[in-house]
Amino acid sequence: NTVQNNTLTLKATSTTFYGTLEAITNSNGATNTLITQNTINITGANFNYAIDSLNNVENITITQNTITVTGERYCDGIQAGNGATNIVVDNNNITCICINTTELTTEGAITYGVIGTNMGSESTINMTITNNNINLTGTANYGIELYHVDTTEIHNNTITVNGPFSMGIGYAYASNGNATGN
Repeated sequence: NTVQNNTLTLKATSTTFYGTLEAITNSNGATNTLITQNTINITGANFNYAIDSLNNVENITITQNTITVTGERYCDGIQAGNGATNIVVDNNNITCICINTTELTTEGAITYGVIGTNMGSESTINMTITNNNINLTGTANYGIELYHVDTTEIHNNTITVNGPFSMGIGYAYASNGNATGN
C-alpha cells in the first residue's frame, strides 16, 4: 500500500459527542505500507485523527507528511498500535491545536503528536520515531507517548507543547526504549 502526494482537507459541519474524523486510516492487518508526502488539514469534530494505523499492522513507514489538526476535544497527529510491528515515523511536521479550555475533570482538550498505543490488544513492537517537528497546544499535551510499546528508538525530534498539563516524551508499560537528542 502506498498513500502519497495527497492533499486531504476534512471539516466537520457539526459536532456530536463522539463525532470523529480520520484523514488516513491504515488498519486491520495492513502490511508494507508507505504513507508519505501528504498534506492533511482536519478541523471541527470532537475526535480528530490525521493518520491512524491500528490492529496488527506490520512494516509501516509514515514520513514527510505535513499535518494540521484543530478541534475541541481530541487532536491526534499520528497513532499506531494494537499489535503493530515495525513502525517508522520520520520527518513529519505535526501541529495539533485543541481550542477547548475546559478543565480535565470534564472534557478537557487533549493533543497527541505521535502515540504508540494498546487499547486492550497486543503490545506494539519495534517503533522508531525520528526527525519530527511536533507543535501542540491544548489543556493536556503529549508530544510522544508510548503505552505498551516494546523496543523503541526516539531521536532528533523537536517537540513544543503549550498548555497546563504537558509532556514531551512519555513511556508507560514500555520496555527497551531509547530516547536521545530530542
